[in-house]
Amino acid sequence: INNYYPEDSYIAPSEISDEWPVLKNMINFKTNIISTDGFDSLEKYIESARKEGLTHLVIDNNKERPNFLKNVFENEEKYPYLLKVFDSKNEGFTYKIKIFKIDYNLLN
Repeated sequence: INNYYPEDSYIAPSEISDEWPVLKNMINFKTNIISTDGFDSLEKYIESARKEGLTHLVIDNNKERPNFLKNVFENEEKYPYLLKVFDSKNEGFTYKIKIFKIDYNLLN
């Protein structure tokens, strides 16, 4: 997934086993957080991050996010290759967040 600090810092603890004791080096973290720093377009970011295993975008309405992510949050219909799998609005949450799966077949 893309980074979305500071909220993305909760990903790793969510992957820790309920079975204790567990040493940090015994944890198999499944989520790879890929920085958006240095990118100014969604397509360039996806193309680059795909090599690192990018499969999903997690986007909230934080005004500090890169413009290309804010644009997806506000205009998701313009990105047919992004399949929305979660929208906090549908769950009645105060924190607004959307999760999209990237369909690389549609992107190509």
